[in-house]
Amino acid sequence: NGQEVTTQLEKLSKVQTIIFQTEQPMSLLEACISRFKYLRLLDLSNSSFEVLPNSIGSLKHLRFLNLEGNDIIKQLPDSICKLHSLQTLRLGDCSNLERLPKGIRDIISLRFLWVTTKHTCLSEKAVGCLDSLRLLSISNCENLKCLFERMEGRLTNLRTLLVNECPSLTSLSLSIKHLTALETLIIMECEELSLMEMEGEDNQDLKLSLQKLMIVDLPKLEVLPQWLQGSANTLQSLAIANCENLKALPEWLPRLKSLHTFRIVDCPKLSSLPEGMEALTALRQLKIGGCPDLSRKCREEDSHKIAHVPKIELEEDSGSSSSSLELEEEYYSQHTLIIDNCEEVSLIEEDNQNLKLTLRKLRLSLHKSFWFCPNGSKDLPTLQHLEIENVTISMVLPDWLPSLRPIQTLQITGCPKFLNKRKIMEFLIVI
Repeated sequence: NGQEVTTQLEKLSKVQTIIFQTEQPMSLLEACISRFKYLRLLDLSNSSFEVLPNSIGSLKHLRFLNLEGNDIIKQLPDSICKLHSLQTLRLGDCSNLERLPKGIRDIISLRFLWVTTKHTCLSEKAVGCLDSLRLLSISNCENLKCLFERMEGRLTNLRTLLVNECPSLTSLSLSIKHLTALETLIIMECEELSLMEMEGEDNQDLKLSLQKLMIVDLPKLEVLPQWLQGSANTLQSLAIANCENLKALPEWLPRLKSLHTFRIVDCPKLSSLPEGMEALTALRQLKIGGCPDLSRKCREEDSHKIAHVPKIELEEDSGSSSSSLELEEEYYSQHTLIIDNCEEVSLIEEDNQNLKLTLRKLRLSLHKSFWFCPNGSKDLPTLQHLEIENVTISMVLPDWLPSLRPIQTLQITGCPKFLNKRKIMEFLIVI
């Protein structure tokens, strides 16, 4: 119980990481905050704390705070704004969170922010003042109607923006064109968003840095936005899926001279490619699925437009009801791989070479065979987080485990027949 845990904690002094995996009382959280002043990571995901103690503001070394999945908490204490070293704040799926703290601008080191909120608009007072922000993820915000209101000249360091499942969102606001450092933009499942709010403006001299754009499940999207031309020299990957009313691809599409990968899935009203596709000399991969008229035309009268592309996939059907998931994997699987409830897994085939060379997080939940990447750090040179869950068979970790020098987190849970604890100790000593 909480009292027993608190008693054990009194024997410790230099703890830097705390992960609450089960429901714990507020008294335990308060004890941890009071005792461990050098905490750098505090994971309270899926907890049900109604409030956080004001004392959390005393953790001046804290870099990572995770509250994801807490659907009870309504407000964060203003003292959280004293966390000047905080780099990552995860508030995703906090569905009852009414507002962000007024002084959030004081979290001067914040680089990664995931948020779910009841706000109707994220203004400059909410996130626009976070000049250090590199990644912003906004998801499951039922009331959100607009983003980036009056944020000209703000968020100048933002590299990645993800907007997902915001059913009331109608506008990204004109300020999207001021995100000049933005490299990755992912917009998914926003039923009211058309991306047309900037179409009346002169975008001829617009200079953006977008490299990857993914648009999924935008039923009101009829044409691609003009501001995309601002990334004509930088856009490398364009993916569009489940946009049932997208009628035509723009005539300026061939100006995207850096485009390397182009995927169109389940956009049935598309019937042709624009003239001049031959100008896309950097294009290496084209996939069209679930666009029957477009696929047919690419096989026949428009085939000359794409004859220069090395890899072409043309399918009448999308081939899967989860086309949007496939597109998500295009962006996420390079860094994160989650294998859940599988009997066997192997990551030793040559087909997985690119994945292994960029993988940062690997989570395994297996029942039968535990075998992957026999060469350790040579196969997984970038792996930082390894999680092994619910392995019910006898399990022996591979001999190469201590060679994973970049590893930061090793988590093993629900593995009752884990055999070689000594190897874990060797591993911990190495890192």
